[in-house]
Amino acid sequence: MSFDISNLKTEFIKKEYKVNSKELPERGTNFVNEEITLILSSKKTALGFEIFGKLKASIGYECVRCLKNIVLMTNLPIKLKFDAKKNSFSEYDNDIIVYDLMDEEFKIKNMIADMLELAKPNNALCKEDCKGLCSKCGIQLDYESCKCNRTHINNPFDKLKFL
Repeated sequence: MSFDISNLKTEFIKKEYKVNSKELPERGTNFVNEEITLILSSKKTALGFEIFGKLKASIGYECVRCLKNIVLMTNLPIKLKFDAKKNSFSEYDNDIIVYDLMDEEFKIKNMIADMLELAKPNNALCKEDCKGLCSKCGIQLDYESCKCNRTHINNPFDKLKFL
């Protein structure tokens, strides 16, 4: 997906774009629905223009405790500033993209793929109180209770109980 720079310079409000997840570069993201929705607005600034809005996608994860497949709706804010001058921003502005006035289009596919991959939760859970799997027999403890004798698990920290 690419944006025509001349269209971005004209202001628009809440314009909806659909992106197919197959068009994005591979980052390891597991898309449940191939359609990604971008709802964007554009505004002129003194040195260029600004794009802001939301990115919505359904992404599949695996629960870190019970390994169950779950689907989470990702709803990310987007805020990008396009500036024609290279030295017009400070080192703390990390959302500014410097563009050449001669460029006719700006490709956003890599940026979308990166944003979705970086938004992945570190520890995706199917539910907050997920009990996970038994470390001995592998039974899912949310649905069944196992009959394993877990008191004899070799734990190197057991020696600290006697201090």
